[in-house]
Amino acid sequence: MTQDERQLLTSERTEIEERLKGDFPNPKDVRRLDAIRDLLLTDGKCNDLQLKFGKPRKSERVTSFTRDRR
Repeated sequence: MTQDERQLLTSERTEIEERLKGDFPNPKDVRRLDAIRDLLLTDGKCNDLQLKFGKPRKSERVTSFTRDRR
C-alpha cells in the first residue's frame, strides 16, 4: 500500500468517525470503518481480517440425561 492510499483511507476513516458520532449510526458506515481498520492493520493485503481472542473452553454441560448423568 502506498503512502497516498494510506492517507486516503485515514481521511475517509476520520469522515466516517465524525458521521458515527450522531444519534443513529448507519450500519454501512460501521462495516466500512471495520474494513478500513483491517486494511490499515494489514497494509492493504487483507480486508477480511478475523481476530480471535482467548481460548475456547471445554464445556461441562450434561448432554445425556441418564440416571447417572454421564
